[in-house]
Amino acid sequence: MRPSVKSLLMLPLAAALVVGCSDSNDSPADETSAPAPNGGTPPTVLTKFDGSYTEACTASDPNDASQGSEVITTTIAGDSGTLRLFSYSDADCAVPDTPAELVSEISISYPGGTIDTDLGNADFINVTPESVTVDGQPPTAEQMTQLNALGIFDTIYDIALLDGSSLYSGDTSGDMDGTTADNRPTTLDPVPAIRQ
Repeated sequence: MRPSVKSLLMLPLAAALVVGCSDSNDSPADETSAPAPNGGTPPTVLTKFDGSYTEACTASDPNDASQGSEVITTTIAGDSGTLRLFSYSDADCAVPDTPAELVSEISISYPGGTIDTDLGNADFINVTPESVTVDGQPPTAEQMTQLNALGIFDTIYDIALLDGSSLYSGDTSGDMDGTTADNRPTTLDPVPAIRQ
């Protein structure tokens, strides 16, 4: 179940919807390498997922329509991105909620590894929210306390698969909720984000 913006729970789950990766042994033509510090192995930054992805108007909680709806848009650039979640109090995404918008800067790492899913091999990804604004402002002290207590800035251990312009992430609604590497999802959420 995906909580709504009202409870400030949605951010880490939404971040996971919009990131892709590749096995660390792959060498696609659209990845770049930066010089390694101290002569070590250079880090890999994938660029094939660069762009903007949107999950159109969907229920905040598929089991409770009274929780409203949301539109999630993320822009990805290599190993970083920006997530924008806009929350509505109605099912048609017509009446903005309060608060209405959460924006987070995220960092993305690609630890390698894949898992077989119904749509093919999904790659392991780790997503870490770095900063958040609420309706264009830094969180209040009370909101920041809530965010920290909910683990909003904790790393999300997820999977992702790009199928054409559809980007799927892991289904985190059960025990495999992505809170630890051992709890990385093993199946895909059926609702993709679409490359714009």
